[in-house]
Amino acid sequence: APTQVGERLLARDVIDLILATTSSGRIPLWSASEVGQREVVERLLARDDIDVNKAKTDYGSTPLCMASQNGHTEVVEALLRIGCDPNAPGPDGWTALMHAAMFGRGGVAGALLEHGGAELDAVSNHAMTALMLAAYNGRAAVAAQLVEAGADATLRAAGGSYEGKTALEIAGTKGHAEVAALLSDMSVTEYISALPHEDKGKHLAPAARNRYFS
Repeated sequence: APTQVGERLLARDVIDLILATTSSGRIPLWSASEVGQREVVERLLARDDIDVNKAKTDYGSTPLCMASQNGHTEVVEALLRIGCDPNAPGPDGWTALMHAAMFGRGGVAGALLEHGGAELDAVSNHAMTALMLAAYNGRAAVAAQLVEAGADATLRAAGGSYEGKTALEIAGTKGHAEVAALLSDMSVTEYISALPHEDKGKHLAPAARNRYFS
């Protein structure tokens, strides 16, 4: 069981856990964070020999980013309580909030925003903000959280495939009507009704098309 594995790790005092790695370069704290083992994470964080802000894999991934990506809110909260930097980026420049936005992890986004310090408009190596990533992947609930927290919806991607586009325009390009409507301050029906006829189809699956335009 994962907890038993964690107990064995904790019992190996002769190993400096911040350096102990598996063949893939994952340190115990990173691995426990990835799979959501809060109790193991908290016991590891209680040690004096672990710097939570240096606990990265060989590729630069952080425990906070992986816990955020996988939706482990309790682990995220534990990491933040111990002083984990909410803006420490992974190798692609993604922060924990970007991971939460991309994967629709509302609980994690809420924890990061409530904790404070998370940069709402930080930009990844692909020139995308958390709000843009939520728009790209159709994560309307998280997009609403970000907007309410003050994310700047007027920013434009400074590079990459969506260079020059705002979160609204990215949502529109991807056909995510719910996000686009949110960012337009409209209902979904109003947003789609305002589109040119040739653009309506990509925003609605056949069943939804009947719902809005029957």
